Amino acid sequence: MAYERHADDARAVANLDEAFHTRIVAAVGNDEMTRIQQDIAERIRIIRRLDFTKTPRIAANYDE
Repeated sequence: MAYERHADDARAVANLDEAFHTRIVAAVGNDEMTRIQQDIAERIRIIRRLDFTKTPRIAANYDE
């Protein structure tokens, strides 16, 4: 699915990516799974932000 506007700021993309995954897990309605996902998201937040400092990774993220 193509979008007209994409964020290109690494921090913004990382925040959007984390929110996307958080919402998917929350939609399942399993509180334990949500807790585990939040714990993992917190642990990998710095990696996610560093990853999105590379323009090709931002593009790949939108493609995925």
